[in-house]
Amino acid sequence: MVFGLDGRVIARNATFLQLLGISEEEGQRLASFEELLQAASGNATEPARFAAKWRALSASCMEGMREELAIQSPVAQTIERYARPIIGPGGKQLGRVEVYRGRHTWQVVEAKMAQAEHLVSLGLCATAIVHELNNPLTTILGNAQRLAQRNGDGECSEAAQIMREAERATGIVRQLLTVPRETEFEMQPVSLNELVESIVETLRGSLAGSRVRLKTQLQEGLPSVPGNREQLQQLLLNLLQNAVQAIQESGQGSSLMVRTESADPQRVRLEVQDDGPGIPESLHRRIFDPFFTTKPPGKGTGLGLAIVNAFVRNHGGTIALHSRAGEGAHFVVELPSIEEKKEHAQGDTGGAALELPIESGCPKGVNDLQFLERPKGPCVLVVEDEPTVANLIQDVLRDQGMETAVFSEAGQALEAVQRSRYDLAICDVHMPGMDGPLFFSALRQANSPLQQRILFVTGDEVAQRTSEFLAEHQLPYVTKPFRIEELCSAVRKMLNGQRQSAEPLNVD
Repeated sequence: MVFGLDGRVIARNATFLQLLGISEEEGQRLASFEELLQAASGNATEPARFAAKWRALSASCMEGMREELAIQSPVAQTIERYARPIIGPGGKQLGRVEVYRGRHTWQVVEAKMAQAEHLVSLGLCATAIVHELNNPLTTILGNAQRLAQRNGDGECSEAAQIMREAERATGIVRQLLTVPRETEFEMQPVSLNELVESIVETLRGSLAGSRVRLKTQLQEGLPSVPGNREQLQQLLLNLLQNAVQAIQESGQGSSLMVRTESADPQRVRLEVQDDGPGIPESLHRRIFDPFFTTKPPGKGTGLGLAIVNAFVRNHGGTIALHSRAGEGAHFVVELPSIEEKKEHAQGDTGGAALELPIESGCPKGVNDLQFLERPKGPCVLVVEDEPTVANLIQDVLRDQGMETAVFSEAGQALEAVQRSRYDLAICDVHMPGMDGPLFFSALRQANSPLQQRILFVTGDEVAQRTSEFLAEHQLPYVTKPFRIEELCSAVRKMLNGQRQSAEPLNVD
C-alpha cells in the first residue's frame, strides 16, 4: 500500500486486499485511508485496537517501523506490517509505503513447536513432582485415617481434618496428571441436578457476605448422564470458582447462574453464566490451553479450565464459551444423556469380612518389625523402598490379621520368595535397582505362584512405561495416595482369587 500525506490511496495490490479480507471489487472503491480503515477493522481480532494502531502509524510515520497484526477473517492469522516514509527532495515527506506479509507456515509451526516443547517440559516436571509427593501423601492420609478410626473420632477431630486436607492435596496433584490424557473410568449414572444442588449449597456458605449472588435454574426430570461423579463435580466447581474470582477481583458484576436443561433427546446442557468482566474474544482460542492464565503471578496456575476441558472430553461432551470483554462469561457444557437404570449390579458384597485362605507361616523380612502375638493369617510379602509407606502397608495388613515380610530391595525379596511361601505380594512399581517390572519378570522366570498373586502400588499410573507394563500383563494395582479401604479391598480380592485386569482395584 502507498498513501499520500493527505491519506489518499495511491497504490495497492490484490494480495494486500486478500490478507485483510477485502474483496477486489470493494477495494477498487476505497480511495482514502479512512475508508480502507473502516473496511479492514471489522476483520481484525480486536477492531478498536487495530484501528487505533493504524491511525497512530499514519500520524507519526517519520521513520521505519515493524509490527504484527492479528486478523480473524477471512482466516485467523498473524500479519507482519512494515512501514517507511517516502521522502522527496529536501527531506520533505511525500507519503508512506506499507508492506504486509502473512507469517510463513514455518514460523507458525516453529512457534507451535516451541509452545509444545514448553508444555512437555512443564508436564514432565509436574509428573516428577507428583510422583515425589505421592509417597508422603500416602503416609499422611493412611495414618490420619488409622488414627481417626482407632480413636473413634468424629468428622471434626484433628485426625479427620488432617485426612480431609491430605485428600484435598491428593486431588490437586492428580489434576496435574489429568490434563494431558484421556481418562478411562467406569460409567455410572450421575444426576446433574443433584450434583449442582450439592455444590451450590456448599459454595453458598463461603459466599455469605460477598457481593456474589449464586442462583440455579434446573430443569425438572432432567435425564442422568453416564460419567464419573468426582470429575463432574470438579468440572462444575472450577467453572464456578473462576466466575467468583473474576467478579470479586474486578469489582464488576454480582450475579452467577447455573442452569441445566435438555439440549436434545440424547444430550443435556449445563451452563454457568456470570455478569462479570468477561473474556476478550482474542483469548477464546487459548482459554482452555494448559498453563495459560490471564491472572497475575501467584493468582492462578492456568490449569482450571484446562482440567474442565479434559473432563468434558473424557465424558464425550463439548464445551463452548460465549463472552466479550465487559459483558460477562457464559460457558455451555453439553454431555451425552441416559435414562437412569434402576436395577443395580448383583453380587457386590460391599464391606464383607475377609475370607482368609489357609494359615501359613511367614518368615521375617530384612526390615520387618517384631510380629504381634496373634493367630497366623495370610502372609504378605511387601516390597517397598519408601520406609513410611512400607510401615503403613504393614500396619494396615496387621490390623486385618495378616502377617507381613517387608523388604526395601526387590533383590532381597526375590531371595526370600525362593526360600519361603507367601500368599500375596504387594510391590511398588518404581524402586532403585530391581524395580517392579524386573521383580515380576523374575517371578515369571522362576514360575513362582506369586506371579498370579501380585498387587502393584504406583504413584505415576499415567507414565507410559508404567501403564504399558500394567496393561501388557493385565496386572491389578492401587494408586498412591490410597485410602485404607482401597488397599484392603484390593488385598481381599486378590486373596479370594478375584484377580482382575490392569485397572486400579478400588474399594467396593
